[in-house]
Amino acid sequence: MSFSNISVIFTNTITKEWRSKTLLFLLIVNVIILLMAGGFLSVVNKEVLGSMNLDSLAQKTVGVFFLIINFWSFLVSAFFGVGVVRSDSEEGVLPQLLAFPISRGEYLTGRVLGTWAIVMLYYIISLAMAIGGVYMAVGSFAFSAGLVSGLLINAIPNLVVIILGLRVSLNFGKIQSFILVMLMVFFVYISNTVYQGVSLSEAMDKMTFMRGLGFLIYWLVPHISYWGECANELIMGNAFSEGGLREATHLILSGVILGFITYLGIKRKEI
Repeated sequence: MSFSNISVIFTNTITKEWRSKTLLFLLIVNVIILLMAGGFLSVVNKEVLGSMNLDSLAQKTVGVFFLIINFWSFLVSAFFGVGVVRSDSEEGVLPQLLAFPISRGEYLTGRVLGTWAIVMLYYIISLAMAIGGVYMAVGSFAFSAGLVSGLLINAIPNLVVIILGLRVSLNFGKIQSFILVMLMVFFVYISNTVYQGVSLSEAMDKMTFMRGLGFLIYWLVPHISYWGECANELIMGNAFSEGGLREATHLILSGVILGFITYLGIKRKEI
């Protein structure tokens, strides 16, 4: 695998989205959403806010912003994920790119990493705006090592959603793929909530078709809710959630499976 080829596709991914004005449009929407969130938080009872320590208040307010940003980042991840390869196929760009000495694995890796970089750029901008807004509101700077750690950890579920979107888009249109991905994320969250910390014997008790489906999803798909919760805990100044080693192992194994399935999809796709 050539890193120079991956770099070319990576750069091309960012350039392509910038030329389509999608980045600018989503940036404007991003600013509007954060302004609306800030306006909502500003109407919180002043007596409640006044009774809190300013540093604690700033951190908790950024935590609230984080929940909003986190949901928005999922939407952006799904949006770019379902379109990054689908648009190449529809516009006839994919055959041109693969006509060069670029393998499908290199193309796929470059597109995923480029899309991931775009999503995380929005994420960083959103958090920076949230921190700045909180500082102007309460006069306390909420930046911390936990904030940086939470940012890095939340890159994990964003990457998973991007790959899910890309894989689904190989078989469905953009709109159908976007809806399917959001439904998949919803069911992954439900399965994570139901089976997180549950032993195998407990899970097998009173097993039904739907419970079995949820159990299968829980074991085969990366636990995006766990990593999102860990990121939020760190941003709020709390300790890292338990079971980190077990979850990291599951993330690696399930991530390899998801990546392999996605690679098979792009490999079998007719150009």
